[in-house]
Amino acid sequence: MSMSNTAILIGAAAAVFTAAAHDMSWTEDLERAWATKAKECRLGADDLGLINRHATFNGRIEEVGLVQGIYAPPYFSRDFKVVVLVGRKHVKCTDWRWTPNKLTREGVSENWKVTSELYPIAGKRGGAMEVTVENIGKEAKPLTITYDMVGTLGASDNWGFNHPACAGDREQGVYRIRSGAPAEAAFASTLDDGVNQVVLPPLAPGEKRKCAFFFALGAPGEAERIVKAAKGDPRWDV
Repeated sequence: MSMSNTAILIGAAAAVFTAAAHDMSWTEDLERAWATKAKECRLGADDLGLINRHATFNGRIEEVGLVQGIYAPPYFSRDFKVVVLVGRKHVKCTDWRWTPNKLTREGVSENWKVTSELYPIAGKRGGAMEVTVENIGKEAKPLTITYDMVGTLGASDNWGFNHPACAGDREQGVYRIRSGAPAEAAFASTLDDGVNQVVLPPLAPGEKRKCAFFFALGAPGEAERIVKAAKGDPRWDV
């Protein structure tokens, strides 16, 4: 993690703790103090991390559907990635808005306008990415969404001198990465159980479809519980 990234995450954490100490709405406080739009920003993609006192990860601003790197002491994955494709293509990010607790990204690929909202899961070592796809074309078109999680894991009080390794498996709608270290990453989505590509019914012009993807890093069993609980939220029963 770069010094600039470390500095901004420390500052973000300070903002969270200060708001909590004064019984303020920490979300509103972060929105006021930290909100940054693409046109106003002079920082790089590496500096726009998200944090919630349990984990930090980077959404990146090159693509709408990308998460890269996750650190959740004592667990870490430097090469961790969650990737979401629309129409089997990476969607380039053309506009975004960032605070330390949410990154909103927008982009267009062919006839699809894609918006994602990435944020940490409250009180957990994990995150969620809500993706909304709108058909901006003139004809109805089937929607294909492809998604995956990859990465090698480690667990140590000193992240700098470890060589993580892993193996993956998929069961009951949750994809897990496990390693020789006492660490586990888990991933789930609202689209389907145990599948990394779904073809949805055609969307009419102007019609939208919303879905969500959940990921977590923690002790064996912990990460799976986090994503299952997030996926089980009643608001996704649509």
